[in-house]
Amino acid sequence: SFYIVPTWKCNLKCPHCFVNNIEYKADFNALLKTLRQCYEKYPDAEFILHGGEPTFDKDLLKQLLDTGIITSITSNLLTEDPDIIDMINKSNIYTATSWNPKRFKNDKLYQIWQNNILQLNNKPLVLITLDKDLMEYTPQQVLNIITKFQGIDKVLFEPLLDNTLNDEFQDKVDSWLCELYDIWNSVIKNVIAEQILNWRFDCESQTILPDGSLRNKCTMANNDHKPVFLSKCLHCPYNKVCIPCSLHTRCSFYPKFYEKVKSYA
Repeated sequence: SFYIVPTWKCNLKCPHCFVNNIEYKADFNALLKTLRQCYEKYPDAEFILHGGEPTFDKDLLKQLLDTGIITSITSNLLTEDPDIIDMINKSNIYTATSWNPKRFKNDKLYQIWQNNILQLNNKPLVLITLDKDLMEYTPQQVLNIITKFQGIDKVLFEPLLDNTLNDEFQDKVDSWLCELYDIWNSVIKNVIAEQILNWRFDCESQTILPDGSLRNKCTMANNDHKPVFLSKCLHCPYNKVCIPCSLHTRCSFYPKFYEKVKSYA
């Protein structure tokens, strides 16, 4: 898969995100050229608009969607321009967006987000980062919020990429996911309950940067990143079902949650 980053600019400052508002050089013509070259070589690959916020520049968004190459977009969906949603719908691409309890500073922002979701032709996937903010809420509180979402049919809880966190926090998240699984009664699908049984994050993604250069890493990695292999993975009883992301320098698997889901499978 290829991540296309037309800009690192974003209209939010999420505390767990470290890829927005990065200083960068832009060459949109070079980006389009690289995009077309990658498509010619890998026509069956996924081409995901990412950022930053990929809807930040309407003209750039239109030109990218007009190529017919883009297969999906990851957006915070906080635009107040109806043309943006119309362009996404006309392109018939898949959308992912995100939510956490402290994302929206007021009800107006939440309503913009919710209304844009309802305007989409294809129901988006809602990504929820398993961060410290989320852990301040009980699973029941989060479930109560999720069941009120309109226009979606699935959510995906994602591990937080923060290698400063300790094993105690990881264990807390593991127990939290178990409790959430026990009480889950929503028609909205809890995707991580399927993902945990085959925990594969050995992605071979590449990123097309704003200046048109191609980086053989995902958007989360910087240029100096070198893949990490945890030595304890060699002797871990879960190493046949867990292939971790090379960006993590700590375990990102949830063994208690895995055992619980497996017992019901």
